Amino acid sequence: MEKRWTVRTPVRLNVDLLYKDLEVVNCRTRDISLSGVYVELEQLQPGQDVPVELVFKFGELGSYTRYRVPARVARADGVGVGLMFRDIDASSFRALREVLKRKDVGIEL
Repeated sequence: MEKRWTVRTPVRLNVDLLYKDLEVVNCRTRDISLSGVYVELEQLQPGQDVPVELVFKFGELGSYTRYRVPARVARADGVGVGLMFRDIDASSFRALREVLKRKDVGIEL
């Protein structure tokens, strides 16, 4: 039985993941919701419940806005990590809503 309280939408975006002192750039999302995201990530497998920060880039290349969203690792499966958003601010929430409406707003770098 699914424990999610929001609908996941398949979305392929490049995102950066900040974990402790490491920055993993150009990871790919597989799906996203207003409460979390699944990120394909082989280089780094933080343990469950580890705090991370996800960086989304929205707009056009050369003129984009970066949104930093605190999250925690809800699960890791060897292919990627499921992240649950924490303490998301209003502008990041609006950006995520826009992504769910229009799946083409993320930056392909």
